[in-house]
Amino acid sequence: MKRVPVAPPPPPPGADRPKAKTPTAVQREIAPTDPFAPPRETPRAPKPRATPVPTVRASDTPHLASRGDRFFAAWIDGVVAFVGALPGGLGVLLTDGILENLSLIVALLGMLAASAYQWRLLANTGQSVGKQMRGIRVERIDGSPPSFWNMVVLRVWIPGALQSIPGAAILSTIDVLFIFSADCRCLHDHLAGTRVVEA
Repeated sequence: MKRVPVAPPPPPPGADRPKAKTPTAVQREIAPTDPFAPPRETPRAPKPRATPVPTVRASDTPHLASRGDRFFAAWIDGVVAFVGALPGGLGVLLTDGILENLSLIVALLGMLAASAYQWRLLANTGQSVGKQMRGIRVERIDGSPPSFWNMVVLRVWIPGALQSIPGAAILSTIDVLFIFSADCRCLHDHLAGTRVVEA
C-alpha cells in the first residue's frame, strides 16, 4: 500500500505577519513629544518633617533659693572663717610681745586659708560650705558652668573691695537689701550675672 502524504496544518491567522518591534530606551528618548499632550507632573521631594520644639516644664526650671537659706548659709560661711582664725586669735589674747604679733599673723593666715577653701568650692561647684549644708548653689544666668572669674572675682572680691573703701560701707547694706527684690538677687549677683537656686 502507498502512503498518502499528510499535508502540514495551516499556520494560525496572523502568524505570517512580521512582529512589531518594541522601541528601545534610546528610541523612546528621541521619540517626538506630543505638543498637545497635558504636561507631566514632576515628582515632588518629600517635605522635611518639622522638628518638635521641646516644651519647658515647670519642674525643669530651677527654684530660687529662699532668703532664709541664703542668710543661714552666709552665717555658716562666717563661722568657717572664724574657725580658721580662731587658733591665732587665741594666741593674740593669751600672749604679748613677739608671740602676740606671730599669733596675729597666724590668725590672718588661718582666715585666708578658710576663705581660699571656700573660693575653690565656689569656683568648682557653685557652693560654699554654708550653701552645701542648706542645699543651695550659685549658678550663672546664661547657664554656663561656674568659673573663678564669676564666682569669686566678680561676686566676692570686687564687692568686698568696694565696701572696704572709707565712706562706702553703705554699699554693704544696699547689697543685702537687694535680696528682697522679685528675683532675690543681691547686688553682687547682678554684678557677676549669677543667681542662687536650690541644688
